[in-house]
Amino acid sequence: MRARRLIALALVALPALAQVKLYVVDGKVDRPVGSAYNFGSVEIGGTIEVLFRLRNPGPAAAKLERLDAAGAGFTLLNPPHVPVTLVAGAFVEFAVRFQPVTNGGHSAPLIINNDAVLLIGSGQPGPTVLCEGAVLAPGGMLDFGNLEGGAAASRRYSVENRTAGPIEITRIAAEGGGFRVEGAPPLPLTLAPGDSISFDVVWEPSSGGLLEGTLNVNRLSFRLAGIATEPPFPRPIITLDTTALKSGQQARIAVRFDEPSPVTGTGQLRLEFIGPDDPSFGFLAPASGRTVQFGVQKGKDLATFGGRADIEFQTGSTAGTIVITAVLGSHTEQAVVQLAPQVIHIDSARGIRAASTIELTLGGFDNTRTAGQLAFTFRDRGGQALGSGAIHADASAAFAHHFETANVGGLFFLRAVFPVTGAIAQIDSVDVEMRNSAGAVVKNVKITE
Repeated sequence: MRARRLIALALVALPALAQVKLYVVDGKVDRPVGSAYNFGSVEIGGTIEVLFRLRNPGPAAAKLERLDAAGAGFTLLNPPHVPVTLVAGAFVEFAVRFQPVTNGGHSAPLIINNDAVLLIGSGQPGPTVLCEGAVLAPGGMLDFGNLEGGAAASRRYSVENRTAGPIEITRIAAEGGGFRVEGAPPLPLTLAPGDSISFDVVWEPSSGGLLEGTLNVNRLSFRLAGIATEPPFPRPIITLDTTALKSGQQARIAVRFDEPSPVTGTGQLRLEFIGPDDPSFGFLAPASGRTVQFGVQKGKDLATFGGRADIEFQTGSTAGTIVITAVLGSHTEQAVVQLAPQVIHIDSARGIRAASTIELTLGGFDNTRTAGQLAFTFRDRGGQALGSGAIHADASAAFAHHFETANVGGLFFLRAVFPVTGAIAQIDSVDVEMRNSAGAVVKNVKITE
């Protein structure tokens, strides 16, 4: 047997080697979503928000190119920037808000690449909410004005049933910004037509600046706001869960403070990459993109990200410099991480034997984007080299064109076809050597029928 030196090489932009799958996030459990998802019944003007997760369950990279929802009453919240490439096991999160505008059924398709999941829900009559006698529109704002730190203010609210049938009240709660409910009756309760209940919303800010909260009555939401004086925030300190970051990794960032915070508030964490851009570089969970907010709690020395103590990000597939910036109050702190050049990483490889050809496909990334020299050594079942030794090829021009035009960072997908004469069945495997400016890597690929 001999493998002729005629080699057909094809280098193309990374394909969707795996398909993303949709899950609904239920606490700490991901539940797969089928062809439809039901939001249930919500009062007209009320809202319900559901957190979804798109995950790449396959062994190779997958690309999310389209994510959209079109239909009255349904809105995408914090969708990832597309296109985005997800390495094996990675995921992105987004939410969908359902806010019915009329009685009866609502529906909308959730478009994911070329697939669709049907979102459904229904609207029903709800209670009327008043503040000190004035009717509030769902989503409207009540301004509590200015307040000095340590003081408190309150407003009187009432809930009336102005419909022709009974209405069950299951929730009355104020959240965020130092707002709370006092004097509400025990729940659940049923309001007959014409009945009403009353309670107070108290504002006692623990931080300064413009503070916002939400009053929720069942699924109806009303915005609350006020301005309070702002004590100084502590200095943020950026920490990573590893000191040796490399390309193709996922890591976690935490933000600590040099002392417990005297106030509650929010800060901002940003990622910047200096080097060849890679769409897969950025935050993964519990948020996506390259800029996120973190929460600061009075008396705590650790920031939170959506209730978590840290946030995940992926380094991408190119060498360069990661700049992490934390902004809190008047403080701006940075951490700089260098991603060193690496030998080529191969995360998928396959060899197929046909009647007179051997076809190899390899996927992975080259963070130097300098791949070029290739060598292929065919071996029999005993591990002995076949033919006259390694077959060499220079694919520098093909790789250079790919990295300049594909917009996938250092990711690549390589296809090599070898015409074979003689006893092709003797070929058991092939050693593939790929070389870049950082060195060489050898991958043994088994040949299958």
